[in-house]
Amino acid sequence: MIIKDIIKIFEAEFPTEYAFDGDNVGLLIGDEAADVTKVLATCDVDIGVVREAIACGANLIVSHHPLMFHKTNRLTESNPEQSAIRLMISNGISHYAAHTNLDTAPGGLNDLMASLLGMEDTTVAEPEGEDDRGVHGYGRICTLKESLTLKELMDRVISVFGADGLRYTGSPDDKVTKLAVNTGGGAGIIDTCIAAGCDTLITGDVKYNAYRDARENGMNIVDIMHFDSEHIAMDLFESWFARKLPELEVIKSRANTNMIKSYSV
Repeated sequence: MIIKDIIKIFEAEFPTEYAFDGDNVGLLIGDEAADVTKVLATCDVDIGVVREAIACGANLIVSHHPLMFHKTNRLTESNPEQSAIRLMISNGISHYAAHTNLDTAPGGLNDLMASLLGMEDTTVAEPEGEDDRGVHGYGRICTLKESLTLKELMDRVISVFGADGLRYTGSPDDKVTKLAVNTGGGAGIIDTCIAAGCDTLITGDVKYNAYRDARENGMNIVDIMHFDSEHIAMDLFESWFARKLPELEVIKSRANTNMIKSYSV
């Protein structure tokens, strides 16, 4: 199958138009007419992931985070990103990124996160639009059928996402009834979640003042690391290809791991 055909089928579910302005999504490296025989699914792309693709014989890397998020002016061996790009090109490996369009789309990353945590009948926290696919936008909110304590929720988060720790506000005994989630760095929806009456938001990359604002307005924050909330993109890619293009072999990256570690005395 050629890349152009894969893109057409994929973007029917996760249109690039759903991505926020300035996001770098779609085919970033490669030729739409190139044949694809094996796919490597990953959250991030770096030199280690490219070497992994070479070793396993993958000629298409599908990632959540785009390798070239910021402007790249030259391709030398002067930094790791440029080295990774050069290595991909020299080995005939293409790179496709589905970032915020994957976050916001119905059936995308936010819906997967909510589902893994047992959230049902969710609504979109910050709708960006609606079409025949449904409402798309940032974050998901639901009222739990059975409330949890904050500790029970945090234990579930750590178990489901394999996190080695998290940060939070509130008391472990607090009751969680109306829950919101937003994958990655989702602190931007805090005010929306407060206004919606959520008692807890699970997201990442939260700054100090945002913690205070949330807590002072009666909402707890569970801050899972950015990567820990989004490595499930690999599972989403794998299941999508199995459902839509089963003839293509998909391998989930093992080289792509969380660079940020937790330490305690």
